[in-house]
Amino acid sequence: MAQDGMIWVSWPKKASKVVSNVNEAIIRKHALSIGLVDIRYAPLMMCGRR
Repeated sequence: MAQDGMIWVSWPKKASKVVSNVNEAIIRKHALSIGLVDIRYAPLMMCGRR
C-alpha cells in the first residue's frame, strides 16, 4: 500500500443483529497495531437484506 494510500473496512452495525465476530473494536485494535490510522467511519446497513 502506498504511504498515503487508504483501505476500506466495513463491519455489521450492532443494531443489525447480524451474527459476526468482526466489530469496530477488533478492527481498530489490529489496524492501529500495524500502524494504520482511522480517518473516519460510518456504520453501514446491509443492502438487499429482507
